[in-house]
Amino acid sequence: MLKKVLSLIGMLLLCIILATTKTAEAAAPPVTIAVVFENGQSTITIPQVGTNFTVSINIANAPQAPEGIGFFDMGIQWDPTVLELKTGTPSADVVEGGFMKAFGSTVFPGPSVAGTNLTEGIMSDIPCGFLSGGPAHGNGTLFTVAFRAKATSAATSITIMSPNTTSYLLNATLDGVVNIDAVEDGSIIVIPEFPASALLPLFLVTTTIAVGAATFLSRKRRIPHCMP
Repeated sequence: MLKKVLSLIGMLLLCIILATTKTAEAAAPPVTIAVVFENGQSTITIPQVGTNFTVSINIANAPQAPEGIGFFDMGIQWDPTVLELKTGTPSADVVEGGFMKAFGSTVFPGPSVAGTNLTEGIMSDIPCGFLSGGPAHGNGTLFTVAFRAKATSAATSITIMSPNTTSYLLNATLDGVVNIDAVEDGSIIVIPEFPASALLPLFLVTTTIAVGAATFLSRKRRIPHCMP
C-alpha cells in the first residue's frame, strides 16, 4: 500500500514538473530580428534625397545559456534605385553593434565579398562570432549600416533575408540553430525635394498677394466715414 502511495506521489510530482516546464517554454518570448532606425522605430520618413541615416539590425529575447547565441550570420536587402551605402564601401558602412561584444571578445569581418552585390542591393553574408567568452543573450544591436537616400520613394524597405536559412543564429556550442521566431523589416519614405524652379513663381505670387492686401487696406483707411 505504501509503495502505491509513493508511486502515485512520484507520478503527481512528475506531472507537475512537466506541466511547469511546458508552461515556461510556451511563455518564452519570441526571438526577434528587427530593422530599427535612428528614431527607435521600424518606420522612418527621410526629409529629402541626399540624407544620410543609420540602420540598426537588432535582436530581442535571445535565450540564455546553456543555449545562448554563439554566432550569427545575417543578410539584408534593399532597393538600390532608392538607397545606397553612405560611402559605398561595406567595410566602412557596416559596423559591429554591442550585442555580442558585451559577452566576450568577438570577430566581425564585415560583409563578405562573395555575398555582397551593391548593384542589386544585397549583403547576404554578415557574420560574427566569439574568439573568447560568450554566449550572448537578451537584447541588443547585432550591427549597424550607414545608408544614403539617392531617390524619392513613397514606400521602400530594408529586409532581413530568409530567416533561419540565409540569416541564422547558432547556439553556444555552434552545433545547433537558435530559431528566429519573428522578423520586423524596415519601411522608409523618402520625401521629394522641393524644386528650386518653383521658388520664384511662389515668391512672385506671395509678393503680389501681400502688395494687393496692403493697397486695399491703405485705400480703406482713406475713405471718410459718413456721419448719420
